[in-house]
This record gives sequence, structure tokens and C-alpha cells, in this order.
Amino acid sequence: MAKDPEKDKNKIATDLTDEQLDQFILELAKLPKKKRRLVDIKDKAASLGLTVSLMSAKSFRDVTFARALHRMRTAKQVALEIEGAETGEGDTLKASRKMLSRHIFDELLEAAENETGVDVDAMTLSVSRLTRSDAITGALELKVRDYEKREREREEKKAALSKTLDKEQKRGGITAETRKLIDQELGAIA
Repeated sequence: MAKDPEKDKNKIATDLTDEQLDQFILELAKLPKKKRRLVDIKDKAASLGLTVSLMSAKSFRDVTFARALHRMRTAKQVALEIEGAETGEGDTLKASRKMLSRHIFDELLEAAENETGVDVDAMTLSVSRLTRSDAITGALELKVRDYEKREREREEKKAALSKTLDKEQKRGGITAETRKLIDQELGAIA
């Protein structure tokens, strides 16, 4: 969870090493919400030898910690989506599209919060690719459903023909040898 020097200007983020900050954030994240009050953050920082004001603790909570929590939740959600795709409960392509969409949204949101410009060309290209990907995926899914429907219909016709042939053979309308030839032809069609 790297620091962002532009945003993380609170004493906790600036005075701790990256490793110490990561550990501090993880320990704080494990605590119940009612144990994450400003005074608790201040006391936890003091246990590391930092003297911070309540305003600095507030800045840490509202900026550094909030961003870290957001990244942790996003990472957990993406991991669950990908795990679902791997176990057959989801779709890797859908999980990837969601992840990319979320990334684009986060960049736009960050640009709006910081009142900075957005690489419109890059965003447009990404959105275009997502849209095209969705269209291609939809077309492929339609083709697969159509193929599966035709396959079911073919199997149903084959089963009906087999029943008709059984009846004809029992009635004496076709010989066992003729039936064997017909079954071989039907097998070759499959």
C-alpha cells in the first residue's frame, strides 16, 4: 500500500516507513469500527513513538486509511470474483471487465476529486474496448445458445427416428441387417 506523497501529508503517513505504515493500517483495519476513533488512532501512533494531534489522526483516517480500506475491499471483491470464475461459479471475462470498469471509474473519480485532467483518449479507448468486448461476447453467447439449441433438436429428431425404426423393425417392416445399416449411418451423422 504505497503512499501517495500528494495526498498523504499527515504525520503518520509521512513519519512511518512504508512497511510500518502498511502494518499500522492492517492492524487498524482488523479493529472493530468503534475502536477506530481519532483518539484510538492517536494512541496507536503514540505506541510507535509518534506524537500526533487529533487533526493529524483525522487526516490519516480520512485520507490514508480510507484509501487503503478502499483498495483492500476492492482487492477482496476482485479476488472473490476471480475465485468464483475459477470454480465455475462465475466468468473470468466478466470478472476482468468488472475490474477494468472499476479501474476506469476510480481514475475518473480521483481526477474529479483532485480537479486534475483526465486522459480522455485513453479513457475513450478503454470504454470503446469494453463496449466492443461486450458486443463480441454477446454475439458469441448467442451463437453458442443457437448451436446448443440445434444440437438438442438434432438429438430429439434422432431419438424420434430411432423409436420409429424400432416400431418398424418389430412390425417386420425392416430387417435387423437394414436397421444395423441405418444405425451406422445415423452414427456417422453424429
